[in-house]
Amino acid sequence: MLDTVPLILEPDPYVGDTLAGLATAGAVRARLPKARIVVRTRYPDLFDGVAEPAARRLQVSCGLYVRQSQNWRARAIRRRARVRGETDGVWFMNVGIDLVNRALGTNLDMGTRATLTATDAGPAIERPYWVTVSGGRSKEHSKFPPLGLLERVVGATCSNVRWVQTGLDHHPDVAGADRLARLSLAEWIGVVARAEGVLCGVGGTMHLAAAVGTRSVVLVGGAESPEWACYPEHDVFHTCGAMDCCPRGACWRGTCDRDKACYGLIDADQVIAAVSGERFGWVACGGQHQ
Repeated sequence: MLDTVPLILEPDPYVGDTLAGLATAGAVRARLPKARIVVRTRYPDLFDGVAEPAARRLQVSCGLYVRQSQNWRARAIRRRARVRGETDGVWFMNVGIDLVNRALGTNLDMGTRATLTATDAGPAIERPYWVTVSGGRSKEHSKFPPLGLLERVVGATCSNVRWVQTGLDHHPDVAGADRLARLSLAEWIGVVARAEGVLCGVGGTMHLAAAVGTRSVVLVGGAESPEWACYPEHDVFHTCGAMDCCPRGACWRGTCDRDKACYGLIDADQVIAAVSGERFGWVACGGQHQ
């Protein structure tokens, strides 16, 4: 079917989710090189050569509409529906990644990633350097590592590692890191692509590092499951299942009423060693809650 009808892809609107959506589009393009892939996104330049940007009112008589939910485990709803001005013939799917696979015959998992070509955009920074980021799109979220943990790692390594900080205006400064002015998308890609590594939580910087092949040390805590969010080649420190507030895995809460205590179970010395070159893979910190 997809050889003759368009695939309309709509990732979630944030850049990290869009990068994950780019992986889906790229996998479809590789399997169906002649298919028409249309994407609704705030970041159409990311999809150059993979998909065409959607017009404001896309006129198609039929197609497969894939909306990627932030909840990749979301239950599927497959129905004929009217979707934001498209005609009634569009197939609509609200899907988890497993259902993308079923619909498209792909073999995607969270280890499948977007691929981007490194650019020369962005400020000239003396190399080598590492990148860190202290927040995300909202002002507070339980998946952002505490500032104190980031600063301990940066402080312990700054004699050997140059640190720069990217991010948004509301992100707190990380002591020991040179904060960069607000970057454009192209500049951000360039800075992360040229870095030796990134130290971050789950979010756009992690997805971008995977897309450009930059090493990542990811501090997850217990907010999200690494199987859901992370990439197999990254060094990931998580505490899922280690506390009574998330005894069976991730807590999936946006806010934390325990001052992100789960991050205190992460061995900062291991994180420092990871930044210094030792490889750990995925580390479950704190043991299993009884």
